[in-house]
This record gives sequence, C-alpha cells and structure tokens, in this order.
Amino acid sequence: MPCCAGTFWKTFVACELLKQTSYADATYRLYHFRTSKRREVDFVVENAQG
Repeated sequence: MPCCAGTFWKTFVACELLKQTSYADATYRLYHFRTSKRREVDFVVENAQG
C-alpha cells in the first residue's frame, strides 16, 4: 500500500491546486515538467508575471 500513498498525495495536491487557481482573482497556469534525464517536477504554477 505505501506505493499508492504517493499517487494519492499527488492527486490530492493536483485537485487542490486546480480548485484554488480556478477560484483565484488572478490567472494561473499549471504545468508538469520533466527533463531529458527523466527528472521531474510534479507541479509548476505560473502567474501573469511568469
């Protein structure tokens, strides 16, 4: 079951980010980033200033 905890946590955070950015007065964009060496960042939040 521990292998599933990480997936659950990522899904929970993704849903919360989507909710918060949709309710915010400003415009935000959500991204996922992966390098050519397969290292990754799960969530990148960008606003109008970058």
